[in-house]
Amino acid sequence: MSLLRCLSSVRAMREPAYRISEKVQNLTSFFLQINNSLRQIRRFQAATKTITIMETEKKLNLKCKVHFLFIAVLMVGLSSCQSKEDKAVALINQYMKTVLYDYDSYEVNQIVLDSAFTTPYMMEDAQEFAETIIKARENIASEKMKLSRNESSMAIWKPSGYYTDEYSRHKYEEARSYVEQNKNYLQKYQETLEEATQSIEEYLAMFESEYVGWFCQLNYRCKTRGGMQSIENGVFFIDPQFNEITLAIPDVNDEKLVQIVEVIEEFISEMEN
Repeated sequence: MSLLRCLSSVRAMREPAYRISEKVQNLTSFFLQINNSLRQIRRFQAATKTITIMETEKKLNLKCKVHFLFIAVLMVGLSSCQSKEDKAVALINQYMKTVLYDYDSYEVNQIVLDSAFTTPYMMEDAQEFAETIIKARENIASEKMKLSRNESSMAIWKPSGYYTDEYSRHKYEEARSYVEQNKNYLQKYQETLEEATQSIEEYLAMFESEYVGWFCQLNYRCKTRGGMQSIENGVFFIDPQFNEITLAIPDVNDEKLVQIVEVIEEFISEMEN
């Protein structure tokens, strides 16, 4: 009985020890799994953190690039807006050096810059037609005065009665010759006037305005040949890239220019009416 009890006691003691070993192994495996899971979690967090940092850096870099680009565009825009007048003045100053009597006394008072579109007043063809008309009208007026004077001379020296002295006949023939000459010139000038009138009317009828660059109105002061200070107004047309002056009118009060403008305006008004 004692042997059986001992065996039973040993079996009873072995059974719990075996189960305890299994539990210990199970717990050990469980803790190992937890440890591996924690490592994986840490690795995932580290990777996620790295990705987040990289994405953040990318976003920051993108924002910086966008801000830099915006600032660069803004600076270019501001500089271009601010430098248009400066570019125009620089070109005009170079031109003024070639036309002013005393360039050292030249000083810009005011400048107004705007987009420029072609007008008949600034076109060379229209100006040439207008100049031809002005000259033809002047010649016609002059020849009419000469014709009237020579016709009066003919009337004075016209032979009367049966006797006329040699001197009177000579003066009469001379006056008559001048009258014929005046009439021929008048016809020639009239034809020139008619041709120029037809040309400018056709030109104005076909004229179309187009963008040509920049229109600059300049108010400036300078000394005349007599040393007097003078305030003048000029008009300048500049190409779109500010490379050159395409048309320069340093003095808008120039008598010849005023006449040309008046003639062109005359024909424009007639066409509009």
